[in-house]
Amino acid sequence: DFTFVGSTHGFGKGLASSGGILCTHPSVIESIVNHSRAFIFTTAPSPLAIVAARTAWHLSQMENDTRDHLFQLCKRLEQEVRSRGWFLSPRPLPTPIFPLLCGGIARAVQVSDRLGQNGIYLNPIRSPTVPQGTERLRVALSADLQQHDLDEFLKALDAN
Repeated sequence: DFTFVGSTHGFGKGLASSGGILCTHPSVIESIVNHSRAFIFTTAPSPLAIVAARTAWHLSQMENDTRDHLFQLCKRLEQEVRSRGWFLSPRPLPTPIFPLLCGGIARAVQVSDRLGQNGIYLNPIRSPTVPQGTERLRVALSADLQQHDLDEFLKALDAN
């Protein structure tokens, strides 16, 4: 009988690195180290990846204005996209990645092509990456964007 108490944190997209950490009780870590086949055959992260993740983490803690700006962009995009009738796949945590469900590959390709004609390049996420019939476009916001960038995207999206 095993109950996991802890949390995992990835260093990939958010920290522009690779790998991750597991924060839990030492006895859980000991069990994983000695009994988890996937862990036993895993290579430790490189020192460079660890330094990159640590540096990105420290920077993220100091960039409150940047984080607030990105949060506002995300909030606005979510409201605007939903108000236009687009379905966003369920998102358990706040994230700057917005999966726009298109209702199938034909529609995803059509919307992608239309957006491309407006200088916005979003390739469809196709089966088998996602289940057939749930193909989508994945919009990823960055703090480098401004409100007028969202306006351009929404105008192009309206043309679909």
